[in-house]
Parts: sequence; structure tokens; C-alpha cells
Amino acid sequence: GNITFIRNKVLQMNTPNATIDQGGDQDFGGGAAITRTAAGQPIQSYYGYIVEGIFQSADDVARSPVQNPGTAAGDLKFRDVNGDGKITDADRTYLGNYIPDFSYALNLGASYKNFDLSLFFQGVQGNKIFNAARVITEGMARLFNSGTAVLDAWTPSNTDTDIPRAISGDPNQNVRPSTRWLEDGSYLRLKNVILGYNIPPTRLRSLTRGTISSF
Repeated sequence: GNITFIRNKVLQMNTPNATIDQGGDQDFGGGAAITRTAAGQPIQSYYGYIVEGIFQSADDVARSPVQNPGTAAGDLKFRDVNGDGKITDADRTYLGNYIPDFSYALNLGASYKNFDLSLFFQGVQGNKIFNAARVITEGMARLFNSGTAVLDAWTPSNTDTDIPRAISGDPNQNVRPSTRWLEDGSYLRLKNVILGYNIPPTRLRSLTRGTISSF
């Protein structure tokens, strides 16, 4: 077996407190940046809002930090990170990174009588993936090309879901970069399996008149 631990951190930018924001695209969250590079953080860390659930009623909206004027039941509830009672750009935070904490592999071999078996496992742990395909198919920023997941969108009679309401214009900016689009990239994969059988030499030589001694 082997394992590799990965540590990545930006130590210094050319200008103090500078940031490099990347990934902004009108299709992927209304143009807001998806990653931010800053001193003290891993390079190109995901940067956005933390989703805490879905508003279930107008009272739920009224009791929560102020989001957007059009926020209503069925919209995503974003975390007020700085505690000022409203959701603004200041509530964006670092959400993880595409670089895994460690990668690993394992080779296993075994034999029993004339049988032998080898297995090769490989994996990574601790990385996040921003699923931009889901932004397109589930974001509902446009009124076409959605995937079937939006059929489970929130309605007053369908509240047990993590898909926000379908509404033209997205007044709450539910599509903005957030934990909604981040997925765990960790995996363990069985990449190779070999099962072998060694034909007994005496039988093999007999069948091949001594031409082949092992197979």
C-alpha cells in the first residue's frame, strides 16, 4: 500500500489582502466567482454561500436574516456568516477545495492451490467537486433545458425536498455559488482484478505432448 498526504496553502500575494476570483459565468451562478485564491487558503478554494435549508413559509422568511426583496417560501435559506442580520457578499465564505487531503492505493495478492488473485484499489479523500452541470440542469435560471430533478421542486404540497421553488427570474438568486452545488469527491475504486488458474504441469505436458510446461 501507499498513501500521499497533500498540503496546499497560498503563503503570500503580491499585494496584501489581494484575492484572485475565478470561474464567474452567467450560466454558473449569475456571474459570481466560484473560486477565490487568497493568502492563508488553498489555491482556488471554492467560495460562496452556505445553504441551511429551504424556507417553508412567509413567517420563516420574516424570522430569518434579510435576503432579497423577492425571497419567499420555497427559496433557499443562506447562512448569515457575519451575523449582521442580512445576506450580502460579506456572507460568502471558503467552502472547501478541489485538492484532496490525501490519495492512496493498495495492491493485494493471494494464492490457493492452483488459483491466484490480485486486486488493485486506488482512491482520494477530502476533495470537493463543483458540479456545474447541475447548475444548468437544476438551477432553473432559464425556462428551458432543465433536468428531471426539477420535477421535485418545492411547492406548498411538496415540502420534503432540497430543490427550491421554480420561479421565473430567480429573485432570491438560488442559483448563486453555494454548498448546493458542491459534492464530495472522495472515492475508493477497484481499478483492476486478475483471477488466474495454473494448469497442473503434469496434465499440461500430457495434453501438449511436452510442448508446454506451464500455463
